[in-house]
Amino acid sequence: MIISPNHKFVYVGIPRTASKSMNEWLMRHYGGIWYGGHHDYRGIPDGARSFLVFTMVRNPYDRAVSGYFGLPWDDLPRCIDHRVAVEPPTTNVIDDLIRRDSDPDARPVPYRDFIEGAGVSRLLYFERLPDCLLDLPFVEPSSVGSFPHVLERGVRPPGGFGDFFNDRYEEFIWNSYKDDFLIAGYERHNVGLVDQDKASMSLSARSDRVPLRSCSVSKTLWDIAEQPEEVNGEQECMCRELFAVQAQVHPVPALRTRFGTASTTERISRQLVCQLAAFAMEPENA
Repeated sequence: MIISPNHKFVYVGIPRTASKSMNEWLMRHYGGIWYGGHHDYRGIPDGARSFLVFTMVRNPYDRAVSGYFGLPWDDLPRCIDHRVAVEPPTTNVIDDLIRRDSDPDARPVPYRDFIEGAGVSRLLYFERLPDCLLDLPFVEPSSVGSFPHVLERGVRPPGGFGDFFNDRYEEFIWNSYKDDFLIAGYERHNVGLVDQDKASMSLSARSDRVPLRSCSVSKTLWDIAEQPEEVNGEQECMCRELFAVQAQVHPVPALRTRFGTASTTERISRQLVCQLAAFAMEPENA
Protein backbone atom coordinates (compact mmCIF):
# COMPACT_ATOMS: atom_id res chain seq x y z
CA MET A 1 0.00 0.00 0.00
CA ILE A 2 0.99 3.65 -0.39
CA ILE A 3 0.48 6.12 2.45
CA SER A 4 0.77 9.87 1.87
CA PRO A 5 1.00 11.99 5.04
CA ASN A 6 1.04 15.16 2.90
CA HIS A 7 -2.15 14.41 0.97
CA LYS A 8 -3.67 12.24 3.72
CA PHE A 9 -4.52 9.17 1.69
CA VAL A 10 -3.91 5.44 1.78
CA TYR A 11 -4.03 3.49 -1.47
CA VAL A 12 -4.66 -0.26 -1.20
CA GLY A 13 -3.97 -2.17 -4.41
CA ILE A 14 -6.07 -5.16 -5.47
CA PRO A 15 -4.50 -7.56 -8.01
CA ARG A 16 -5.59 -7.19 -11.66
CA THR A 17 -7.17 -3.77 -11.12
CA ALA A 18 -4.39 -1.58 -12.58
CA SER A 19 -2.61 -1.53 -9.22
CA LYS A 20 0.88 -1.30 -10.77
CA SER A 21 -0.22 1.62 -12.94
CA MET A 22 -1.83 3.32 -9.95
CA ASN A 23 1.29 2.87 -7.85
CA GLU A 24 3.46 4.41 -10.56
CA TRP A 25 1.08 7.33 -11.13
CA LEU A 26 0.62 8.13 -7.43
CA MET A 27 4.32 8.05 -6.65
CA ARG A 28 5.18 10.17 -9.69
CA HIS A 29 2.65 12.93 -9.02
CA TYR A 30 1.84 12.84 -5.31
CA GLY A 31 4.51 10.82 -3.58
CA GLY A 32 4.02 8.77 -0.47
CA ILE A 33 5.51 6.00 1.59
CA TRP A 34 5.53 2.32 0.66
CA TYR A 35 4.06 0.46 3.60
CA GLY A 36 3.93 -3.33 3.71
CA GLY A 37 3.65 -5.36 0.53
CA HIS A 38 2.23 -4.52 -2.89
CA HIS A 39 -1.21 -5.92 -2.09
CA ASP A 40 -1.26 -5.62 1.70
CA TYR A 41 -4.53 -4.42 3.18
CA ARG A 42 -4.09 -5.07 6.90
CA GLY A 43 -2.12 -3.15 9.45
CA ILE A 44 -2.68 0.47 8.44
CA PRO A 45 -0.81 2.47 11.10
CA ASP A 46 -2.92 4.33 13.65
CA GLY A 47 -1.68 7.70 12.40
CA ALA A 48 -3.18 7.05 8.95
CA ARG A 49 -6.57 5.63 9.92
CA SER A 50 -8.24 9.01 9.58
CA PHE A 51 -6.92 9.42 6.00
CA LEU A 52 -8.91 8.74 2.83
CA VAL A 53 -8.49 5.00 2.19
CA PHE A 54 -9.27 4.03 -1.39
CA THR A 55 -8.87 1.16 -3.81
CA MET A 56 -9.77 0.20 -7.38
CA VAL A 57 -12.32 -2.48 -8.34
CA ARG A 58 -12.93 -4.14 -11.68
CA ASN A 59 -15.81 -6.12 -13.14
CA PRO A 60 -15.13 -9.75 -12.10
CA TYR A 61 -15.71 -10.98 -15.66
CA ASP A 62 -13.03 -8.71 -17.10
CA ARG A 63 -10.79 -9.36 -14.11
CA ALA A 64 -10.98 -13.09 -14.90
CA VAL A 65 -9.95 -12.39 -18.51
CA SER A 66 -7.05 -10.24 -17.32
CA GLY A 67 -5.96 -12.96 -14.91
CA TYR A 68 -5.97 -15.62 -17.60
CA PHE A 69 -3.92 -13.64 -20.12
CA GLY A 70 -1.61 -12.10 -17.53
CA LEU A 71 1.91 -13.53 -17.30
CA PRO A 72 4.59 -12.69 -14.71
CA TRP A 73 7.68 -10.85 -15.88
CA ASP A 74 9.81 -12.60 -13.28
CA ASP A 75 13.32 -11.17 -13.74
CA LEU A 76 12.85 -10.14 -17.37
CA PRO A 77 12.98 -6.46 -18.32
CA ARG A 78 9.58 -4.94 -19.11
CA CYS A 79 9.87 -4.43 -22.85
CA ILE A 80 7.99 -5.39 -26.00
CA ASP A 81 10.63 -7.93 -27.04
CA HIS A 82 9.77 -10.13 -24.05
CA ARG A 83 6.01 -10.11 -24.51
CA VAL A 84 4.31 -13.44 -25.23
CA ALA A 85 1.10 -14.14 -27.16
CA VAL A 86 -1.34 -16.16 -25.05
CA GLU A 87 -3.74 -18.51 -26.81
CA PRO A 88 -7.44 -18.25 -25.88
CA PRO A 89 -8.59 -21.02 -23.55
CA THR A 90 -9.97 -24.27 -24.93
CA THR A 91 -12.81 -26.18 -23.28
CA ASN A 92 -10.27 -28.44 -21.56
CA VAL A 93 -8.35 -25.42 -20.26
CA ILE A 94 -11.57 -23.91 -18.91
CA ASP A 95 -12.35 -27.20 -17.14
CA ASP A 96 -8.86 -27.09 -15.60
CA LEU A 97 -9.43 -23.50 -14.45
CA ILE A 98 -12.67 -24.49 -12.76
CA ARG A 99 -11.02 -27.45 -11.02
CA ARG A 100 -8.10 -25.30 -9.85
CA ASP A 101 -10.17 -22.38 -8.63
CA SER A 102 -12.76 -24.57 -6.93
CA ASP A 103 -10.30 -24.60 -4.04
CA PRO A 104 -11.09 -21.40 -2.09
CA ASP A 105 -7.42 -21.12 -1.11
CA ALA A 106 -6.47 -20.83 -4.80
CA ARG A 107 -8.81 -17.92 -5.51
CA PRO A 108 -7.95 -14.23 -5.29
CA VAL A 109 -8.65 -12.48 -2.00
CA PRO A 110 -12.29 -11.26 -2.06
CA TYR A 111 -12.99 -7.55 -2.48
CA ARG A 112 -14.73 -7.58 0.90
CA ASP A 113 -11.50 -8.59 2.67
CA PHE A 114 -9.69 -5.60 1.17
CA ILE A 115 -12.57 -3.21 1.90
CA GLU A 116 -13.20 -4.27 5.47
CA GLY A 117 -9.60 -5.15 6.29
CA ALA A 118 -8.30 -1.73 5.28
CA GLY A 119 -11.40 0.31 6.13
CA VAL A 120 -11.79 1.49 2.53
CA SER A 121 -13.91 4.62 2.20
CA ARG A 122 -13.93 5.01 -1.60
CA LEU A 123 -14.00 2.56 -4.49
CA LEU A 124 -12.74 3.71 -7.89
CA TYR A 125 -14.04 1.89 -10.97
CA PHE A 126 -11.42 0.47 -13.33
CA GLU A 127 -13.89 0.92 -16.18
CA ARG A 128 -13.83 4.69 -15.67
CA LEU A 129 -10.06 5.17 -15.74
CA PRO A 130 -8.63 7.76 -15.82
CA ASP A 131 -11.71 9.96 -15.15
CA CYS A 132 -12.41 8.25 -11.83
CA LEU A 133 -9.17 9.71 -10.47
CA LEU A 134 -10.87 13.12 -10.40
CA ASP A 135 -13.09 11.83 -7.58
CA LEU A 136 -10.05 11.82 -5.30
CA PRO A 137 -9.94 15.16 -3.45
CA PHE A 138 -6.16 15.60 -3.70
CA VAL A 139 -5.91 15.03 -7.46
CA GLU A 140 -5.02 17.89 -9.78
CA PRO A 141 -6.85 17.56 -13.13
CA SER A 142 -3.63 18.24 -15.03
CA SER A 143 -2.12 14.98 -13.72
CA VAL A 144 -4.92 12.69 -14.89
CA GLY A 145 -3.95 12.65 -18.57
CA SER A 146 -0.60 11.07 -17.78
CA PHE A 147 -2.02 7.98 -16.08
CA PRO A 148 0.20 5.13 -17.33
CA HIS A 149 -0.76 1.69 -18.56
CA VAL A 150 2.03 -0.56 -17.35
CA LEU A 151 3.17 -2.96 -20.06
CA GLU A 152 1.78 -6.48 -19.65
CA ARG A 153 3.87 -9.48 -20.65
CA GLY A 154 0.94 -11.55 -21.87
CA VAL A 155 -0.53 -10.30 -25.15
CA ARG A 156 -4.31 -10.37 -24.88
CA PRO A 157 -6.19 -10.73 -28.18
CA PRO A 158 -9.16 -8.46 -28.89
CA GLY A 159 -12.41 -9.50 -27.25
CA GLY A 160 -14.18 -9.73 -23.92
CA PHE A 161 -15.26 -12.42 -21.50
CA GLY A 162 -17.94 -13.87 -23.80
CA ASP A 163 -15.43 -14.23 -26.63
CA PHE A 164 -13.08 -16.43 -24.61
CA PHE A 165 -15.17 -18.33 -22.04
CA ASN A 166 -18.28 -20.52 -22.14
CA ASP A 167 -21.51 -20.46 -20.12
CA ARG A 168 -20.16 -22.99 -17.64
CA TYR A 169 -17.27 -20.72 -16.74
CA GLU A 170 -19.60 -17.73 -16.50
CA GLU A 171 -21.71 -19.63 -13.97
CA PHE A 172 -18.56 -20.57 -12.07
CA ILE A 173 -17.36 -16.95 -11.94
CA TRP A 174 -20.76 -15.77 -10.70
CA ASN A 175 -21.04 -18.44 -8.02
CA SER A 176 -17.44 -18.01 -6.89
CA TYR A 177 -17.27 -14.20 -6.91
CA LYS A 178 -20.89 -13.26 -6.27
CA ASP A 179 -19.92 -11.11 -3.30
CA ASP A 180 -17.37 -9.23 -5.42
CA PHE A 181 -20.13 -8.39 -7.91
CA LEU A 182 -22.49 -7.18 -5.24
CA ILE A 183 -20.21 -5.26 -2.92
CA ALA A 184 -18.78 -3.30 -5.85
CA GLY A 185 -22.12 -2.76 -7.60
CA TYR A 186 -21.71 -5.02 -10.64
CA GLU A 187 -24.40 -7.25 -12.18
CA ARG A 188 -24.45 -10.78 -13.51
CA HIS A 189 -24.29 -11.06 -17.33
CA ASN A 190 -23.12 -7.44 -17.52
CA VAL A 191 -19.43 -7.08 -18.37
CA GLY A 192 -19.40 -3.33 -17.72
CA LEU A 193 -20.79 -0.92 -15.14
CA VAL A 194 -24.42 -0.78 -14.07
CA ASP A 195 -24.26 3.01 -13.93
CA GLN A 196 -22.11 4.24 -16.81
CA ASP A 197 -21.98 7.75 -15.33
CA LYS A 198 -20.60 6.59 -11.99
CA ALA A 199 -16.83 6.85 -11.59
CA SER A 200 -16.54 5.84 -7.93
CA MET A 201 -18.52 4.80 -4.87
CA SER A 202 -18.31 6.33 -1.41
CA LEU A 203 -18.21 3.85 1.47
CA SER A 204 -17.62 6.35 4.26
CA ALA A 205 -19.12 4.30 7.05
CA ARG A 206 -17.02 1.24 6.32
CA SER A 207 -13.87 2.82 7.73
CA ASP A 208 -15.54 2.54 11.14
CA ARG A 209 -15.51 -1.24 10.79
CA VAL A 210 -19.29 -1.50 10.52
CA PRO A 211 -20.19 -5.14 9.81
CA LEU A 212 -21.55 -5.27 6.27
CA ARG A 213 -23.23 -8.65 6.19
CA SER A 214 -26.44 -9.29 8.03
CA CYS A 215 -27.83 -12.46 9.56
CA SER A 216 -31.51 -13.21 8.97
CA VAL A 217 -32.31 -10.11 6.86
CA SER A 218 -29.64 -10.85 4.27
CA LYS A 219 -30.46 -14.57 4.31
CA THR A 220 -34.13 -13.82 3.64
CA LEU A 221 -33.22 -11.67 0.64
CA TRP A 222 -30.71 -14.23 -0.66
CA ASP A 223 -33.32 -17.00 -0.43
CA ILE A 224 -35.68 -14.93 -2.57
CA ALA A 225 -32.97 -13.90 -5.04
CA GLU A 226 -31.76 -17.45 -5.64
CA GLN A 227 -35.14 -19.12 -6.11
CA PRO A 228 -35.85 -20.28 -9.69
CA GLU A 229 -39.16 -18.43 -10.01
CA GLU A 230 -39.78 -14.69 -9.97
CA VAL A 231 -40.74 -12.76 -6.83
CA ASN A 232 -44.38 -13.36 -5.89
CA GLY A 233 -46.75 -10.85 -4.32
CA GLU A 234 -46.14 -11.91 -0.72
CA GLN A 235 -42.37 -11.86 -1.16
CA GLU A 236 -42.56 -8.48 -2.88
CA CYS A 237 -44.36 -7.01 0.16
CA MET A 238 -41.74 -8.53 2.44
CA CYS A 239 -38.90 -7.08 0.36
CA ARG A 240 -40.47 -3.63 0.37
CA GLU A 241 -40.70 -3.73 4.17
CA LEU A 242 -37.08 -4.87 4.53
CA PHE A 243 -35.86 -2.26 2.04
CA ALA A 244 -37.78 0.48 3.83
CA VAL A 245 -36.18 -0.45 7.16
CA GLN A 246 -32.72 -0.49 5.58
CA ALA A 247 -33.41 2.97 4.14
CA GLN A 248 -33.75 4.21 7.72
CA VAL A 249 -31.06 2.30 9.62
CA HIS A 250 -28.20 1.52 7.20
CA PRO A 251 -25.01 3.43 8.19
CA VAL A 252 -23.92 4.11 4.59
CA PRO A 253 -25.82 7.14 3.20
CA ALA A 254 -25.57 6.04 -0.43
CA LEU A 255 -27.04 2.66 0.44
CA ARG A 256 -29.84 4.22 2.50
CA THR A 257 -30.82 6.07 -0.66
CA ARG A 258 -30.52 2.93 -2.76
CA PHE A 259 -32.73 0.92 -0.39
CA GLY A 260 -35.25 3.77 -0.26
CA THR A 261 -35.53 3.86 -4.03
CA ALA A 262 -35.88 0.07 -4.18
CA SER A 263 -38.69 0.09 -1.61
CA THR A 264 -40.88 2.24 -3.87
CA THR A 265 -40.00 0.77 -7.26
CA GLU A 266 -42.94 -0.45 -9.34
CA ARG A 267 -41.70 -4.02 -9.71
CA ILE A 268 -39.24 -5.87 -7.48
CA SER A 269 -37.30 -8.44 -9.47
CA ARG A 270 -34.98 -11.21 -8.33
CA GLN A 271 -32.11 -9.25 -9.90
CA LEU A 272 -32.87 -6.23 -7.71
CA VAL A 273 -33.12 -8.38 -4.58
CA CYS A 274 -29.83 -10.05 -5.52
CA GLN A 275 -28.10 -6.67 -5.89
CA LEU A 276 -29.15 -5.52 -2.42
CA ALA A 277 -28.95 -8.75 -0.41
CA ALA A 278 -25.24 -8.41 0.37
CA PHE A 279 -25.68 -4.91 1.80
CA ALA A 280 -28.58 -5.59 4.17
CA MET A 281 -27.96 -5.32 7.91
CA GLU A 282 -29.87 -6.36 10.99
CA PRO A 283 -31.60 -3.26 12.48
CA GLU A 284 -30.31 -4.04 15.95
CA ASN A 285 -26.72 -4.06 14.65
CA ALA A 286 -26.98 -0.89 12.60
